[in-house]
Amino acid sequence: MKEKNQKVLFVLAIMFIGFNLRAALTGVGPLVSMIQSDLHLSSGATGFITTIPLLAFAAMSLMVSKISAKLGEGKTILLSFLIMAAGLLVRSYLGTAGLFLGTVLAGIGIAFGTLNGLASLTLALFVIAQLIAG
Repeated sequence: MKEKNQKVLFVLAIMFIGFNLRAALTGVGPLVSMIQSDLHLSSGATGFITTIPLLAFAAMSLMVSKISAKLGEGKTILLSFLIMAAGLLVRSYLGTAGLFLGTVLAGIGIAFGTLNGLASLTLALFVIAQLIAG
């Protein structure tokens, strides 16, 4: 029974990790006009906010696998959440400069969580599901 509970918790953990990695990106779109007016940003700067995470993701994609190999999957996921949380705090509380810097950090955190950690956990989940199925 204990092993089954651990598997259920593992599945839930993967689901919640996936939800949290996307929120930093998807939450900006509906708020773009408010962000633009509150911070007096140009249309170009506002559009750049939605591009920054993708650029950070692309830049970090080359390094994530090397760092993850040194840290392991669990520590890589933890690192991704710490970087993303720092980015969201900076983005929320430090004005215009914080908006851009925090968005870069959030993009880096998403890259760490998605590129290696979440992919490895998803593969492990698939293997566990196959074992459960028989």
